[in-house]
Order: sequence, then C-alpha cells, then structure tokens
Amino acid sequence: MQSFSFYTGQHLLLDFVQYTILRILENQDVVLERKSDLSLLQITKSYLIDAYSSGELAFLSKVSQGALELETIERGSSRLLDTFDEQQQREAIRKHSYVKLAVKKFGTEISVSQCKLYMDLFAERLKDPTPPSAISLYRWWRAWSESGGDICSLINRTGGRNSKYLQEYRELIFEVVDEVLMRPEYGTKQDAYDLFKFRLKELNSFRLVLLPVPSQATFYRLLNDLIDPYELKKAQQGKQAADMAFRVSGKGVTSSRILERVEIDHTPIDLIVIDEATGEAIGRPSLTGLIDHYSRMPLGFYLGFEPPSGVSVMRAIRHAILPKSYVNDDYPDFKNDWPAFGIFTLLVCDNGSEFHDHQLKRIAYELNTELFYCPKKKPYYKGTIERFLGTLNKAICHSAPGTTRSNINARGKYNSEREASIGLEELRRFIHDWIINIYNHEFHEDLGDSPFNVWMQGLKHVEPILPASRDSLDMTLTKEFQRSINHQGVSVLNLKYNSDELGLLRRQLKGNRKVKVRVDPENLEKVWVFDEQADSFFLVPCQSSRYVEGLSARQHDHINKRRKDRRKALDTDELLEEKVRFKQAVRNAAKSKSIRKKTKAAQLSQIPIIYGATDLATKSAAKVAPLNLDDLDGFEMDWSESNG
Repeated sequence: MQSFSFYTGQHLLLDFVQYTILRILENQDVVLERKSDLSLLQITKSYLIDAYSSGELAFLSKVSQGALELETIERGSSRLLDTFDEQQQREAIRKHSYVKLAVKKFGTEISVSQCKLYMDLFAERLKDPTPPSAISLYRWWRAWSESGGDICSLINRTGGRNSKYLQEYRELIFEVVDEVLMRPEYGTKQDAYDLFKFRLKELNSFRLVLLPVPSQATFYRLLNDLIDPYELKKAQQGKQAADMAFRVSGKGVTSSRILERVEIDHTPIDLIVIDEATGEAIGRPSLTGLIDHYSRMPLGFYLGFEPPSGVSVMRAIRHAILPKSYVNDDYPDFKNDWPAFGIFTLLVCDNGSEFHDHQLKRIAYELNTELFYCPKKKPYYKGTIERFLGTLNKAICHSAPGTTRSNINARGKYNSEREASIGLEELRRFIHDWIINIYNHEFHEDLGDSPFNVWMQGLKHVEPILPASRDSLDMTLTKEFQRSINHQGVSVLNLKYNSDELGLLRRQLKGNRKVKVRVDPENLEKVWVFDEQADSFFLVPCQSSRYVEGLSARQHDHINKRRKDRRKALDTDELLEEKVRFKQAVRNAAKSKSIRKKTKAAQLSQIPIIYGATDLATKSAAKVAPLNLDDLDGFEMDWSESNG
C-alpha cells in the first residue's frame, strides 16, 4: 500500500481541481499552485486534513508516463502479509523476488517477450531450480503493479469460480499457452487443450493421486481467467495489432482542463458545391477543424478549396484562437453564440507534411504551443477530431442535394454533380448553424453533459489566453524566410519590397545583410521585416502595388509559372497584363465540363474568409468562376528558397 504526506511538490486533487504544494510555511499554512493556470492559494494545513477526512481531498502520484492520476485508495484496512499461512507467504516472497529483478532490469513496463529472454538469469540469481514461465512472471508483475506495489497481491488465493485443482493446473496451462498460443505461428485453443491433456497424462504418471482431466469448457474458462488477451494478441499478431484491438479497453487519452489538448485534422466534404454566380458545380471543398479534447467544443475550422496544406492549417488555427464575435453580426437569427477561443497548450496532429513543416513548428513555438505527432498507423490518438468530422459530414452533407456520401457504393447511381445546388457560403452557414445551435448543446455520452456546458464550467478554472493583438497573431501565422537586403530592398516570391525604413536598416547592418522576412500567403501587399537592434518587426510594402492588390501567393505562383515557361522576365506592366489574362481565363472556366479543373480553379479564385470586423467587406467581394487552363495538372505551391 502506498502512503502520502504533505510536502513541497506533492500533487493534490482538492474539490476536483489539481494543485501542487508550492510551500509549507512555518505557521503550517500551505501555499498551493493550481495546475490549470498556476494561480496561488494559501490555506491552512488543518483545512486540508479536514478535507482529506471528508473525502474532498485526494493525493496524486506520478505514474510511469509522467502524467498525474488519482491514486486508488482502498476503503478500510488492508490485510497484512503475516495474516496468511506460511506456504502462501513463502510463495508470495518468491514471486516478489522475481518481480523485483524484472523491474530492476526493465523498468516500469514489462512484456512477456522480455521475461522469456531473462528467465534463466533470474532463476540462477535466485537459485530457483523450478523457475516460472515467462507469462507467469508477467502476470505477477501486472498484479503487483496494479496494486501499487502491494506484496499481498501475489498471494495464491482459491475459491470462487476457480476449480479446486486450479493450483495444480495453472502452471501447466501457462506452459501450454506459451508453447501453442503465444507465438506468431500460433495454434488454436483446441490445439492447446489437446497438448494440455497430453502433458497432464505425463504428469499423472508420476503422481500417486491422479488429477482429473478438466472438460474442454472448463479449460477454455481457465484460459480466459488466466491469460491477458492483450499479451496474447501482441504475441500472435504484433504490438500494433494489439494496440488497435484493445485501444478502447482503457480510459484512453485524458485531459484535465479546457485548451489543454486540442486536436486538428482535415476531411473532404461529402458534398459537391456550386459557384453561386454561375450555378455550375465546382467540386468538393475541404474542411480543416480543431476541437478541444476536454470539452469536445469545436474551436474553429477552415472551409474552402485550399487542399490540406500549411495555409489551410494557419487559417483554421487563426479561426480557433480568435473570439467568434462575428457570429451575432453574420447570423443574427442564431439563438446561441460560440464562446470558444484562446491559445491551446498542446496541438495533436498526424504525420502529414503540412504538420511537419518547419513554419508550423515556428508558429507553435511563438504561440507557446507544443506539437504532438500521433504515432504512425495509430489514428485513434486523435480520435476526438476524427469522430467530430465524421459526424459533421453525416449531419450536414449526407442528406443535402449534391452529396457524394462517404463512398461510391453508398452513393449508388445518384448523380452528385447534376443534383448539386448548395454554394460555398451557404454550406459555411450550415456548418455554423449545426455547430453553434445543435452539436454544442447536445448531450455527449463521454462527457455526461453538453460540450457547451462543459466549456462554460471549464472557464471557471481557466482564463483563455490571447495574443497581444490581432496584428501580432497575423504576423505569427505567416511564412518566414531569410533574405538579403540590397538597394532594391528584399525579394520574396520574385516580388520586390522596399521602404525608407528598410533602407535605414540596410545602412545599420554590417557584414551579413540577411534579415528575417515574413509573408502572409493570403496578402502579398506587404511583408514583415525583423530589426534585430529594435527587436521588432516592421511593415514593408510591395513595389508592384497594383499587381499584388487582392492577390494570394497561390495565384501569384501560378502566374509566375506561366511567366517562366516563356523564359523571360516581365516588368510591372507585363505582369498586370498577365493578371488580366489570368482573370479572363477564370471567367471563361464556366464553359469547362471537367469537375477536376473547376475544383482547381476554385482554389485559385477563392477569396479567403477571415472573420473579423475589418474583413467583413471581403466576404461580399465578387465571386469568380472556375479556371479552364491546360497547364493546371501539376499545379503546386512552392515555398522553397528558390523562389527568390
């Protein structure tokens, strides 16, 4: 049985809130630090003792993974070792000796395969002529570990469902299981039963009192009682298959407060949308969403034709962090609001290239957010966001005109493109409506409450953190490059940026004239340049102001590729001409019958949706038809240094 006391560094759970003892003063007052926001609370030690007595306080211990979990406290007094008979005591001490050797060798996590490798060495050290099987040692360690290190957990007990011959049977069963079932070329339970009967017959040949042969049903029941199904699956099909098969057997990933763990993922929307100006189907948009694990409250999303990329991730993160004050203005008929906002502590993502981008790692560092990458082939590490996105698709898209369903078999002969009648803005409204007025207020079985209520309760313990300003957030959610300064300023994406302030910085720099430059991929009209002496960024405008007005990096990249195909540089007037030609091609794209080209064109022509008072005007900007160009097949945005 583990014991605890009041000391500096001890973790407590007081009235369902986690604290750490920061100081114990001479007058026996205790200074507590709240885990959620590091706020301090000074309280008397006698109050804590009374709270412990009334059950309002529990001690917390660090488990092997370093997380804090509530320590199991047994009600009533535990039975002591010396209250068992001598044979049970000797056997428990023998088992404990093996367990201590295994823990010393392997640490806090032990497997059957490890026990197999070192069983002979353990037996030699203990001078034991009859060592146990590897699975027996594993079973002893597990019982001892789950009891918190109580040696009494290793006592042999009989009674209940167990047969009166169980003690004689169990070691033989473990040997048979080890030989027949605990291997990649595993046999069946019937094979194990046949071998068990054969070995039992051999054993009986040396006994005066014969052991009866259990029935097949009894043998199978003993197998289920004695053998860990996870270890069995692991030995037969590997750890990955075992983790997948038993991933819901435990409590899984936990979080203790809002904004502690946030998950992000992408999904294609199961709906063909139309261009609202022409009525033509333009393809399936993508959705990038973020959700708070603790409350299941959706934090934000990006909907559009930008494929899963660093840009779509930045758009979704911006929406998640900023308050949703636009809801009352954009959707005045909604009965509810969307109170989710704030910087999160941990962002859980998969191993897509857009999440391993060094730019995202830099953004996370500046937001004081940690990135956690799910192990490969283990998507259940971010199962909350995946279930949410699947629920959203079914609730909104699968009954709407133009649905693609989740797969082609479910769609049957339904012509999604012909039946499509919902535009991107209307779909965006539907998503807001469903999240704000339905999902957030529905009963969630895992929570025992609604996401909205859990979030609002969480706000009593956590004050959401925001960047210093909207501008500072915009500057963080950018692409950063190293660029040299010359008399023309700095060159980014084959565009020149210059100003008097930049010229002054150039004169101040000595030797290395490279500076950090940040670019917003949605707005090429300006860049941020870092001044090391002032330890701050300042804005520098583009010299081709007319050309970059309303232009995104994706559009500019496409224009640049057409320019490079002609192997000659274009001056500003030629770039303007190319821009006009580009817009004309977009308008002509409505004549195309290729849904794939229409979707790619929508990626180029779409004006980004960034919610906020200063951006409301962009939402009513002219909608442009899809693009019909022959050279779009290999189109990708290139953010490499070679862009100049």
